[in-house]
Amino acid sequence: MGNKKSTLAVMTKVRQLSKYIFDACEKSPKKYRFSLCNRLCNFSLDSIELIYRANCEKDINRRLILQDKAKSSIAMTDYFANLACELNCITIHQYEVISLAIAESLKLLVVWMNSTKKNLVVLTQ
Repeated sequence: MGNKKSTLAVMTKVRQLSKYIFDACEKSPKKYRFSLCNRLCNFSLDSIELIYRANCEKDINRRLILQDKAKSSIAMTDYFANLACELNCITIHQYEVISLAIAESLKLLVVWMNSTKKNLVVLTQ
């Protein structure tokens, strides 16, 4: 039961993050909107997809792989958000909001991953 709660929390946070990124990128300079901002938005969408797929996965090893990929995708979102801030595609305030949401998302995802690992240990014993 706790596992589903963690999953829902991380999914909700990553969805909020993605919506915020789309709104922030809407006003970015045209020369970056269809390259850098597009990549930033895509990484945030990839994170949502990977978390959803991990949640649906019955095989615990595959779930862990998908969770790890989601973690990498969230980290790439942070990297591209930082670059977007440096190039003035998003404001420093927007980057701060994104960065805090990413930190919270990663924290929730790691909790879920640890729970999954515990389930794996229990099943192998």
